[in-house]
Amino acid sequence: MKFGHLPRKMLAGLSVLVLGLGLGFVATPSASAQEASPEQKAEFNRMVRERNQLHRELEGLDAKAARMVKEEKDPIEVNAQQVSTQDQLDLVQLRLEILSMRYGLRLPPVPGTGGSEEETVDGKTKERVMAEKAFSRGRDRALALIREESEQFAASLDFKAFLADVE
Repeated sequence: MKFGHLPRKMLAGLSVLVLGLGLGFVATPSASAQEASPEQKAEFNRMVRERNQLHRELEGLDAKAARMVKEEKDPIEVNAQQVSTQDQLDLVQLRLEILSMRYGLRLPPVPGTGGSEEETVDGKTKERVMAEKAFSRGRDRALALIREESEQFAASLDFKAFLADVE
């Protein structure tokens, strides 16, 4: 059967179905998780310790910068160290998440940052609440822009013809 003779809607449906099935197999960790060797598990654990150490360093730098601001000093050097440490932490965290998904390893939370993903606030995980807080400013700006554009659009409408039919 040639696909060129199928209606476009059917081709689109088939594309979505194939894509969905493909993503379903790729997205499930249990279906694609490999068995980690002892060396890989050791590397994973080393990286978890490195991540925890970088997190402690970042907390120390945050406190140092806060003290400097409180003392009315310019913390520019500390801010640069914070950025560098945060970049390192992000890379290690990304690598850990990749290894966790690839080998089905449980990624422990950073000590001192709260509990597990199972703890909820109003039915939402703490991670979800934190993500909503992080994106709330952008969402608020977007909603304000939409509100402004909607008000401009409503103000530009001419209701005279519509209201003339009512009278």
